[in-house]
Amino acid sequence: EYFIMTWILVLTICSAVNLTCLPPLTYTNIEYNSWSDCSLAGYRIAHNVVLTFPPETIENNKLVGRFYCIKTNTI
Repeated sequence: EYFIMTWILVLTICSAVNLTCLPPLTYTNIEYNSWSDCSLAGYRIAHNVVLTFPPETIENNKLVGRFYCIKTNTI
């Protein structure tokens, strides 16, 4: 058997004012074949998720997207 290394994205939205974060969202339905694919998707998805909040919420709470990629092994 051969294991293929893939990556899963975990994203959370945080407030730079309150220093708190929402519970993380784990995107288990998408596996990335490389670190760079996962990290670039993280920037894109974080951007899109932050934009789902009203502009005044983003500004008042200084919302930021934080993410990381978890290595997985699949058969």
